[in-house]
Amino acid sequence: MRICILVFFTLFISACASKVESFMQTSNEGIFIKTTLPKSISINLQNPAQIPNMLQAKLENALVNKGFSIAANANTADFEILLNLVDFRKFSYARKINSGSVGFIYGPFMRVDYDYEVENFYLLQVNIQITNTLTKEAQKTSLIARTSFLANTKESKASLEDKIITQILSFFYVY
Repeated sequence: MRICILVFFTLFISACASKVESFMQTSNEGIFIKTTLPKSISINLQNPAQIPNMLQAKLENALVNKGFSIAANANTADFEILLNLVDFRKFSYARKINSGSVGFIYGPFMRVDYDYEVENFYLLQVNIQITNTLTKEAQKTSLIARTSFLANTKESKASLEDKIITQILSFFYVY
């Protein structure tokens, strides 16, 4: 019995201490920008949902670390990034488990009191358009980042913002 309690406690602590995992999904064509440095970028973030965030500050810092400079306005920048923070939402839903698989796993004589599997996660959606101000070529997509499990709101939002920023940085191929 002590071993079961110890194993349960260890699993519980490791789940609570683990970093929030998240993944990306794009809703249409990817963005591919070939460029050389030094280049300047102007960032304009709209937040109609009024979601507290650090997305613009984190993105500016990441772009500076990659070798870009941040321009005060789009007229003097080489690239203009328009961001629209669409949604940050917690999802929780249950789906019915096929009773045949439950009977197979637990055996025909064991009583199973639950027939539902619950999934909880956070989702962050950002629409993005990157315009080359010299050629006026614009590329746009919608980015959806999703956590793999439910953690606290602040930690989940930070993880999703980081995933969005990593994706935006991957759009730029610097030579």
